[in-house]
Amino acid sequence: MVNIYIPSDAGPTTVSISHPDGTIIELVRVDPKFWKHSSPVEWGQYKTELDSYVTTAAKEGQLIYHYTTLTGLHGIVRDACLWASDVRSLNDKSEIIHALRDMKNMVEVCAPDLLKEPGFGDTFDLGREFLYAACFSKSRDQLSQWRAYGANMAVSIGFDRFFLEQCASQAGGELRDVGYGKFNDTLQAKLLPILNELKGSDRRLADFALKKHAVSKKLKLLAGFQKHGSFSEENEVRFLGQREHVSDVSFRSTAERLTPYVVLPLVSKVGGASSGNFANKLGIVEVLLWPSDADNQVIESIGMLLDTVGGALVRRSNCPYRS
Repeated sequence: MVNIYIPSDAGPTTVSISHPDGTIIELVRVDPKFWKHSSPVEWGQYKTELDSYVTTAAKEGQLIYHYTTLTGLHGIVRDACLWASDVRSLNDKSEIIHALRDMKNMVEVCAPDLLKEPGFGDTFDLGREFLYAACFSKSRDQLSQWRAYGANMAVSIGFDRFFLEQCASQAGGELRDVGYGKFNDTLQAKLLPILNELKGSDRRLADFALKKHAVSKKLKLLAGFQKHGSFSEENEVRFLGQREHVSDVSFRSTAERLTPYVVLPLVSKVGGASSGNFANKLGIVEVLLWPSDADNQVIESIGMLLDTVGGALVRRSNCPYRS
């Protein structure tokens, strides 16, 4: 049996997880709002209290969910990372095409002269983007997501959002809510300062080409967080990263496709398991399994896998199975 306890010399936000013989597995920070005990606690009680905490955290948007297969879950835990795929390989290319088209229309109004710059118009074409995405959802148990990501069996991995934001920043990318429909006022406000970086610049200076390239990258990144309104049910949060050197890119293949991707390591400088709401060192708080009538052995095996990285809740989806 695994025990949870707070060492006498530790602060109120630190716990250690150990075997009964006292061997420490992990030292992590724990949110005192969630954990108030100062004596040894049985593992089952820990998960019971975590269950209550997760329910509240999910409602408050502190958790975001990554839908994937059992194979995907195994790879994430084994390799301590997520894969961010080339945006051109997303399920519907119209996502990025829609955003780039709307952005170009806005630039035609705000800064039409920039579109006359050689090569700048290519910013708004779906070419070799060097833009990589990993997708999450604020919806933890959504049938349309289950059916999209797992024809027979799938999981929804609940991550601590703050943890992922730290990981994204350390990887040189961003984690941000996706906007739906046409560019709203908030995104317009972000677009204009980017365009102003080129306005008034002397095109004869050597660094103008570098500035133009930097602005192009920022615009594509901004477009990557915008999708057509028909996708709004996904309630998506997205990691986006940019890589321009092939040496930074890996590839995975199927019989019909070769997909470039980059690695998002699940490592946070804040220590332990993120902002400290739980014991899992990969930032995983819970995992839901679909369909709801899956075999108990699958549930137990997922729990065993998660225990190798500090444990997490494993529960069944409440969505019905539909073939």
